[in-house]
Amino acid sequence: MAKELALHEKLDDLAIATDMLLSAKTAVCTYAIALTETATPKVHKATNRWIMI
Repeated sequence: MAKELALHEKLDDLAIATDMLLSAKTAVCTYAIALTETATPKVHKATNRWIMI
């Protein structure tokens, strides 16, 4: 029973870590797209400042 509980906790930690990693990767991709598709240097600068907050 204790082994099963420990395995379940490890899987939960793995699932949480995987979800956090995928969320971070998605955010980085979204910000990169936003920066590369800005129409003017002024919008690019404003977007970049917003991301750095």
